Amino acid sequence: MTTAREAEHKYVVVGIIHRNRTTPLETLRYVTRDAGLFKQIYIATLIVRPPKRQWLSLKHITGFGIYKCHPTEDYHTTIDYDSATKRALAELFKDYQSRFWTFEDHGDRWMNWIHAEFNNSDADPRNGTYSLQLVLGWSVPKLIFWGTAPVVLSLVVGLWYMLTPQPGADYVAVVQTAWTIASYIVTSAASAVTQLADT
Repeated sequence: MTTAREAEHKYVVVGIIHRNRTTPLETLRYVTRDAGLFKQIYIATLIVRPPKRQWLSLKHITGFGIYKCHPTEDYHTTIDYDSATKRALAELFKDYQSRFWTFEDHGDRWMNWIHAEFNNSDADPRNGTYSLQLVLGWSVPKLIFWGTAPVVLSLVVGLWYMLTPQPGADYVAVVQTAWTIASYIVTSAASAVTQLADT
């Protein structure tokens, strides 16, 4: 239930939609004078995408989108929105990124827009219509790192095992074992990368 204190503040619902989930991961954040919109969006990203997941994931946040909430029926739907809304969301994301470290909001402009367009100008979340979606895209640096690191590691381990055989060991068997280990590292890493691709 919304408290009297919370009813005095505007709010934003921030969520993320995963392919393997039927419902979004989302959180509701109240925007106050001391905790502005951009700060609350940042906190929301840490809730729906904890730092450990962000670090391991091959994706990062590339923009904002919108999905529709149906509070009384307890379900959500994706929507299509016009080019003007897409431009507004792109500008909002740009402003958010440019003030990422300071959390300086662009006046009340964006909060007023969200309050009117997303929340129907109502402070009660039960009457809200839309949520701010975190849109994920591939991170090139992470793809390079997670793509090359296992290969380099497998080569290092394989060469080390091959160049430091036990006295009297069959060299052919050592080489075969070395590259079997290397192949296992690459295969395991590929499986892990597949899992990381959906986060």
